[in-house]
Amino acid sequence: MELSEYLDTVSEQIRCKRARTMVREELKNHVQEQAEAYEADGMMAPEAMREAVRQMGDPIETGTALNRIHRPQLEWKFLILVLLLSALGLALQYMTCYTGLFGGFSSDLADYFWKRQCFFTVAGLGVLAAVYIVDYTILGRYPLLLWFGYFAVIFIIANTHTVIMGKVRIYNYLTLFLPLYAGVLYRFRSKGYGAVAVCYLLSFMPFFVGLKTILVHGSLELAGGCFLLLLIAVCKGIFHVRKTRTIAALIALPLITSLLLYWKGADLGLLHHYQLARLQYVFSPDMLDYNSNGGIIPYLWESVSGFRMFGSSTAPVPKAMKSLNCDYVVFFVFAKYGIAAGTAMLSILAVTAVKAFSISRRQKNRLGFLVGTACSVVLTIQMMVYVAANFGVPLVEPMTIPFLSYGGQSTLVNYILLGLILSVHRNKDIVSERHGTRGKWKIRLERIES
Repeated sequence: MELSEYLDTVSEQIRCKRARTMVREELKNHVQEQAEAYEADGMMAPEAMREAVRQMGDPIETGTALNRIHRPQLEWKFLILVLLLSALGLALQYMTCYTGLFGGFSSDLADYFWKRQCFFTVAGLGVLAAVYIVDYTILGRYPLLLWFGYFAVIFIIANTHTVIMGKVRIYNYLTLFLPLYAGVLYRFRSKGYGAVAVCYLLSFMPFFVGLKTILVHGSLELAGGCFLLLLIAVCKGIFHVRKTRTIAALIALPLITSLLLYWKGADLGLLHHYQLARLQYVFSPDMLDYNSNGGIIPYLWESVSGFRMFGSSTAPVPKAMKSLNCDYVVFFVFAKYGIAAGTAMLSILAVTAVKAFSISRRQKNRLGFLVGTACSVVLTIQMMVYVAANFGVPLVEPMTIPFLSYGGQSTLVNYILLGLILSVHRNKDIVSERHGTRGKWKIRLERIES
């Protein structure tokens, strides 16, 4: 049987069209390598090729076996966790709206918030399904176009929307920079120190646009996510550099940059004076004194001391914390239902985060690894910061937490991130390393003796 006929027969057994090209190319390379080995042993070229094809076995059996391997795969365990947390989030929103720590909202207002969250959760699951089906490798084929295009869109929004004390509520849209940044890192893979420097500089773009739209805390979270992803890429060997030296330099650079931003940010025009005041406030030793004069941290500490294993907290919760019904959902669960219920909820969140990183770690192609890791980093940072803020840890403020927070924007964006993680797993045996970017033509010139 000729090689082309063999490959055609094998390809016909594979149902996934995207996998056929990859499998065909891999088989062709394997047969050609085997034929070259036979030629080195003294066989003539035609005979060596026929023998190499014969050694591959029956094409129908081979194709059937490869079809079982190279097909879309749904990560059911992760999806079950997502659905479980989605239901838990709706249940919590129902309880905070209708009961809360102080009897909930009025009937009309509770109906509005509850129905709105139901709508966005259902819409979010639809978005997840759509992203799951879409080919995520587009992030690796057009990374710079997507990066600068999305930056332009966010920049326009930041400068055209009403800004109150430097804040436009598009924090969650900014978190989508992380999977786009994964594509940028993949674009510069296998390159040297210059590529690392370019990626480091590009990571500041969402940070500075974030300063125009959200609180300093949110911008720092965004910068931390990009920086962490860059460190992971270096550790993974994405770049052709010495890992230890590069990591040491990358850790030193943010410290110097932060000091420059802190001391000269306003003078250089990088920050407004009120933004610099916020940044100084974040790192001020007098911050706790400020909070004790009207902030929420002392109330949180006082209430945490009264948590019980089961049931409501024994410490009275001040009326000043009525906004906890929406903004501090984790605290609400611990205060209303006890440590056991709160710990169980956080355990499910932790398992989901670990599972997301596990899916990413198992990816063979570097684009899938980077995209999955980027989405996992975003979700995990949100969880950690939100939980820390709920228990009164200084220097952090609650932005949003996946599944549990109220809000249409946060719900939809987080389901996009979850859909990307599932899409990465779905394509793990379909997309090869060389199919993550646009193909390049190679022209081979040979001299023919006349």
